[in-house]
Amino acid sequence: MIILTNPKVSIVVLNWNGKEDTEECLNSLKKLNYDNYNIIVVDNGSVDGSVEHLSNLFPEVNFFKNPINYGFAEGNNIGMKKALEEHAEYVLLLNNDIVVDSELINELLNTAKLSEDIAVIGPKIYNYYDEKKIESAGFILKPLQAKTMPIGYKETDFGQYDKDREVSFIPGGAMLINTNCLKNSDIYIRKY
Repeated sequence: MIILTNPKVSIVVLNWNGKEDTEECLNSLKKLNYDNYNIIVVDNGSVDGSVEHLSNLFPEVNFFKNPINYGFAEGNNIGMKKALEEHAEYVLLLNNDIVVDSELINELLNTAKLSEDIAVIGPKIYNYYDEKKIESAGFILKPLQAKTMPIGYKETDFGQYDKDREVSFIPGGAMLINTNCLKNSDIYIRKY
């Protein structure tokens, strides 16, 4: 078992013309019960004044404005590259329309402590409008049907997915990544 004592976590939030959602997300991050983190907002060429609006409200957040919308994957790659430059031990990728629980990082790191072989960890994601309904508890691959299925989708949460377990994949909207696996991979940034 590995021991993690307060590892640095960089939280990457991707924004594209979503200043209201991003503001709500950032407000929820201010309530985290964890102290060794920083927030990186990667703006994907917004034209709604997002960066100006949000940087005034959240001066402690690092904002990076892309000249155009690079899309989900490339936008997050830019954020992960910035997190590596800041020597983060973990990167938490979050969609800008996610509102987090104050214990999110602690709970994810508790799972990370189980094994140094764990590269990516994801939380249960709930429906924004009905917090008892699950959107995802990870995904399972159904190879014979050539599709993936969200685990727990639209189920009422009675604790049926409270135990840590391996899943086929974790949605990119909320995932904690051990930066050791990023350091050994190429993060491609398109040059224009």
